[in-house]
Amino acid sequence: MVESFCSQIRWRKLTDKILISLWNTVMIPAIEYQLQAVVLTELECEKIMAKTY
Repeated sequence: MVESFCSQIRWRKLTDKILISLWNTVMIPAIEYQLQAVVLTELECEKIMAKTY
């Protein structure tokens, strides 16, 4: 999910404010929904977030 989001916006010219808005309104709710029944370790969380840098 994170990889797909990042690949879709990678080459687009977005301002920092638009990118933050997209992340907060699209990705965070999607991730929260997917994680309702899943418990991740700290290492798994770090791997997911490393894909966004």
